[in-house]
Amino acid sequence: MNTETRKENERRAKALSDERSRLEDATIMGMLGVAKSLLDSGMPLYEVAKHTPYSAEELNRLLKTYHLL
Repeated sequence: MNTETRKENERRAKALSDERSRLEDATIMGMLGVAKSLLDSGMPLYEVAKHTPYSAEELNRLLKTYHLL
């Protein structure tokens, strides 16, 4: 593989990685938005957490990290 081809492959790999990161961030933010809405409506944190891939402690930490609590 020549240098130019290798550089192009590296650029493509970086672009794909960046896009994957953006999608993961958007997914997390969407889930946190729904979690915040449920909490605001009175649902307890432990109940909200049951519907996410996170424990109540992790969900609480994420909500605080993103300044949603």
